[in-house]
Amino acid sequence: MRAYSERYQVILFISFFVSVLMAFHSRQALAETLRLGGSGSTTTVAKMLADAYTKKYPQDSVTVSPALGTPGGIKALNAKAVDIALASRSLNDAERASGLSEVEFARTPLVMAVAAANPLNDIGFAHLARLYGANAIWPDGTRVRLVLRPRDDADSKIVSGFSAGMAKAMEAALARPGALVAATDEDAISAIQRLPGALGPTTLAQILIDKRPLKALALEGKPPTVDAARAGNYAYYKRHFLVINAAATPAAKRFIEFVQSAEAALLLAAHGCWVDSRKGK
Repeated sequence: MRAYSERYQVILFISFFVSVLMAFHSRQALAETLRLGGSGSTTTVAKMLADAYTKKYPQDSVTVSPALGTPGGIKALNAKAVDIALASRSLNDAERASGLSEVEFARTPLVMAVAAANPLNDIGFAHLARLYGANAIWPDGTRVRLVLRPRDDADSKIVSGFSAGMAKAMEAALARPGALVAATDEDAISAIQRLPGALGPTTLAQILIDKRPLKALALEGKPPTVDAARAGNYAYYKRHFLVINAAATPAAKRFIEFVQSAEAALLLAAHGCWVDSRKGK
């Protein structure tokens, strides 16, 4: 009887071990690696969401590439180097015709940033245009170090749109020999933080998510907050998109579903973003 009991226990142990092994292999079979890459400002927000996503879906792993820019992300998607492209603009007609589709998942204020210790809190467009001039200085005598973006970058277009004076000041600044033109969003915000007297555009989300010691200036008395932007009282913001193709993987679809969830909306709201349900607006 004792030998029978021992054999029974061995059989139970083997059965349990086999079931655990089968469950492990089944889970491994369902596991996917999700690759994201594209716009730098969107990358910052996507990384935050990816951390929350992998906690909810531990069977998936998410890799977010260093900033590739929106065009680079779309090229990587077409080359199957990423599963989701991160974009800071909507797709154009040619991109949609090629089989791509996008989902806007967040918006965040585009801000003019300075060091947190800078006493300035609000700036008018005329004053800002003067600071974009050659040899501009702050009231304490510190040289203004402009951090610019390429002429065709979304940030440059938004800042140039502040006023006619700012459009002229931007063109003059970009043409100035030795101008500091940051190629990526990450390069830009790092330069604003690193250089004494720096001034340049970034997003509220990048400042908050990365915990940068920077200050977002009010523009013409309009606070660069989510509430003000959502209400239409602060008109400058960037949009964040996820771009997929017809061959989107199950993990890619799960991630898109997650970033559109109420859980993700709360996370975005806590980090300088909001979700606008009015598609294409």
